[in-house]
Amino acid sequence: MLRKESCFQKFKKCFLWTNRKITVKQNFSQYHFKAQRSYQQNRSWLSFYILKNISQGMFKRQGVHQQKRSCLRCYLALTGMLMCLFSSSLVMAAQPSAILKKIEVKGQRTVVTRTIGKTTQMRADPNVSLRDFLNDSPGVNLVTNSEGGIANLNIRGLGGKPDMYGQNSGRIQMTLDGLTLPESFAFSHQAKDHGIGYFDSSTISTVTIDRGPTVSSAVSAMGGVVALRTKEPEDVLLPDRKLGGQLRTGYDGRYRGKFVTGATAIKTDKFSMLLQYTKRRTHEVQFDHLHSQEVIDEEGKWPYFLEDMQESGFDVSEMTQEEIDELYNDIYGDEPKYDTYKTVTKDISDKYVLNTYSFLNKWHWDINERNRLSLTIDRFESMRKEAVKEELKFEQTHEKVWDSRQMKRLTLMLKGEHDEVTPLTDQISWTLASMKTEQVHQNLLNQKTLGTDNYADILAHNMYHTRTKTIQLNAIKWMETGLLKHRWDYGVNYRQSELTNRIAYQNTIYQNREWTKKTGASSYFPDSKRVEQSVFISDRVQYRDGPISMTPSLKYTKLKEHSFVDGDYELREGESHDLYQSNQAKKFYAWDYALAFGWEINTSHYVSLSYSQAHRFPGYAELNPSTYFHWEALPNPNLKPEKSQAVSLGWAWKTAWYQQNIELADTKVIDKLEGKSMNCHAGTCRSRMLVNFTEPVRIRSIEYKGEVDFGGLSDALKYWRLVAAISYSKGKDKAHGLPVNSIAPLNGYASLNFKRGDINAFARVNFSKAKKAKDIGQYDNVIGGTPPPMAGWATLDVGVGYSLGKRLDLNIMLYNVFDKQYQRWENVNAQNASFRDQFWEPGRAWVVNLGVKF
Repeated sequence: MLRKESCFQKFKKCFLWTNRKITVKQNFSQYHFKAQRSYQQNRSWLSFYILKNISQGMFKRQGVHQQKRSCLRCYLALTGMLMCLFSSSLVMAAQPSAILKKIEVKGQRTVVTRTIGKTTQMRADPNVSLRDFLNDSPGVNLVTNSEGGIANLNIRGLGGKPDMYGQNSGRIQMTLDGLTLPESFAFSHQAKDHGIGYFDSSTISTVTIDRGPTVSSAVSAMGGVVALRTKEPEDVLLPDRKLGGQLRTGYDGRYRGKFVTGATAIKTDKFSMLLQYTKRRTHEVQFDHLHSQEVIDEEGKWPYFLEDMQESGFDVSEMTQEEIDELYNDIYGDEPKYDTYKTVTKDISDKYVLNTYSFLNKWHWDINERNRLSLTIDRFESMRKEAVKEELKFEQTHEKVWDSRQMKRLTLMLKGEHDEVTPLTDQISWTLASMKTEQVHQNLLNQKTLGTDNYADILAHNMYHTRTKTIQLNAIKWMETGLLKHRWDYGVNYRQSELTNRIAYQNTIYQNREWTKKTGASSYFPDSKRVEQSVFISDRVQYRDGPISMTPSLKYTKLKEHSFVDGDYELREGESHDLYQSNQAKKFYAWDYALAFGWEINTSHYVSLSYSQAHRFPGYAELNPSTYFHWEALPNPNLKPEKSQAVSLGWAWKTAWYQQNIELADTKVIDKLEGKSMNCHAGTCRSRMLVNFTEPVRIRSIEYKGEVDFGGLSDALKYWRLVAAISYSKGKDKAHGLPVNSIAPLNGYASLNFKRGDINAFARVNFSKAKKAKDIGQYDNVIGGTPPPMAGWATLDVGVGYSLGKRLDLNIMLYNVFDKQYQRWENVNAQNASFRDQFWEPGRAWVVNLGVKF
C-alpha cells in the first residue's frame, strides 16, 4: 500500500540514515552545511515552514537503494531551495508580530532589511556616525552629553540621561553581540562626563531596535533594546574571495574628526577569521558656548528723532546735549536711543580632543556540518584630554586646570552553535563571555595666590570599574501538534557583575615656605556584586497554513546584590552615619511577559497586535545612595523594580510603488523611581530619598515610515525614491500632574533619493516641532527646575556617492546646508540657563568617506 510522505519527511529519514553511517557524497554534505549555516543565521520559522510544504508527493517502499536515491534527490532540492531563499533574504524573523518587508533607503543613510512589528533591523552604514544612524529611526533618539559622547538612549520618551546622583539610567538597554553593556553612569558634578560609548561605529554590522517593553532570553528592558552586531568576515571580503581586506578613511567637518580603519579576513571550508583596527581622532563635542556680542543698530529711534526735530524747525546745532536729551526723554521716556541686537557665532570647542582605538578579532571553526565554534576578542579605548585652561578667580587666585577622561572595554567571548535534532531541540547555542569596563577621570588643579609664593596642586583620580561574566544557553524546537505548528524558543541566562568605585587624591601645598602633602582614598559607593539569573520561554503558534499567528512569551528573573561596606577606604557619608549596614544583601525578582498576534491579511497587508510587560531593577547608585557634599542621600529599604506595560498596534502595507509601516503604542510606567525631598524645615530640604511613585506615567505614541518608489508609477522615474518618517508622543506624569519632560516634540525627515548605476544622490529635510511651555515638566522634582521652551527647526542635508563595483565607494555629504542654529530636545530637556549653550547642534559642514576592498 502506498503511503503519502512529504519531501521534508524524506529529508529527516536521510538525516537519520547519515547518522547510521550510511555514506552520503561529500558534495551533498557541503550543500547541507551551507544551508544549515545560512538557516541557522536567519532562524526563520516561516522559511522552515515553506520548505516543509514544498514538493509534496507519493513515496513508495521500494528498498533501501531506491529510498536513498529518492532521499538524496530531495536532499539536493531542499538544500538548494534553502540557499536560494536565504541568499535573497526572503525571511521572516522569529520575533513576535513578524512582518516580511524590505525597505531600502538610498543615499547617505541605511538599508532597512526587515521590519517586524515594533522591531526594526538595519544594516549599519559605514559613512554615517551611530548618532545620526539612530536618530533616523522614528521614535528613537540618541542622547548626548555636553562633550558630544553617547550619554544614553531615549525610545518613545523613556530613557534619557542619569542625574547627578547616578540614578534614572538603564530603562533602555544596549547590547553588543548579545552582551549587555553597562548602564550609563553619572555622579556628582561630573554627571555629564560618563556614558555608554564603549565601542566604535566602524565595527558595527547591523543594528536591531526593539521599541517598548521587550522580553527576550538574552536581555529585557522596560523601554526598549538597541542590539548591535559586530562585523563578520563576509562584511570585508569581496564576493567569491577567500582572502582579502578593506581600508576606509574619512573626515567629518561637524566635529573636525578623522578616522582610518583597516581590516583583513580569511575564509576557508573549515575556518574563517576577521581582524580589524580603527583609529579615530575627533573633537566629539557639540558646539560649545555661543559667543554673543551686542551690536548697535544705526536705524534706531535717535536718528529719526533728530530728523523730526529738523523738520519741525528746531536748530539742533544751537541746542546743548542736555536740552536734546531732555526733549528726547519727554517724547520716548526711558526707551534707548538705539536698538541693539546680538550677533551669535559658533565654534567647536578645542578643549575636548577625543582619541579612540578599536580592535576586533573573530575566529570561526566549522567542526562539521552541524557544529561551529566562535571566538571573539573585542577591545575599545578612548581618551579625552582637556587643554589647560587659565582663569582669574575672586581676583586673588590664579588657577590652571588640566583634565582627562578615559573609557576602556575588553570582551572575550566563546560561542557554540549546534544543529542537534533531539526530542527537545533542533538548534542549540551557548555563550561564555567576560567583559571588563573602566572609566577614569583625572583632574589636576594648580592654584596660585596672587602676590605670594603660595600655591597648591590638587590631583584627583576617580575610577569606575565593572567586571561582568555571562553564561547563556538557548535552544529552538520546531514541532507539530495536530493542526498546529510550533516554534519553541527557550533558554537560561546567568550574569554576574561587580562594581568598584575609588577616588584617590593627592594634595601638594606650598605655604609660608613649607611643603605639605596629603593623600587619601574614598568611594562614593561600596563595592557591590550583582547576580542575575533568568529563565525564558516562548512559543510561536500557527494554525496549518493560516495567516494568523500567536506568540506568548514568559520570563522569570531573579536579582541578588551584595554590598561590601567594610574596606580599607573611607565611605563618604552624610550626617546620618548609621544609614549603612555592613555587607547588605538585597533580593528582587520579576515576571516579564508578552503576547503577540499577527495577521497576514493578504500579500499587501499585515497587522500585528501585542501586549507586553517588562521591569527594570534598581541600579548600583539607587540601591546604595551616596551623599555628595551637602546633598545628603537617604537609602530606601523598600524599593521595588520599575515596570512598564504597553499595548501596540502595527500595520504594514506594500504595493508595487508604495510601502509603509505604522505603529501605535500606549505605554504605562508603574512604580517609577524618583527622588523625593526629605527632612524639610522652613522651606529648606536637607536630604533626598529615592522612592517608588505608585501613580503611573502614561505615554501614547505614533510612528510612521513610508517609501514611494516612483519607478512603479512611471519608467521615466524608475531611479527616484522618496522616504519619509515621523514620530509623535505625548505623556503625563500623574504623580506630579505634569507633562513627561523627556518626550521629544514631533519630529521626522523626508529624503528624496536618486540611484542609477554606480551613482547615488540624496536631498534630505530634517525637522522638529517646537517644544512649548505647556508640554514641559520639571526635570528635577527635588530642587525644582523647569527648562525653557525650544524653538522648532528644519535643516537640509545633501550628498552624492559613487561606487566602482564592489571594490570602491566614495561619498561626499554636506550637512545643514543653510547653517541652521538649532538644538535637539532630548539633549537639553534637563538643562537650563547657560548650560544649554553646550548642546548646540553642528552647523554647515562637509563629510567625506572613502572605502576600498581588495
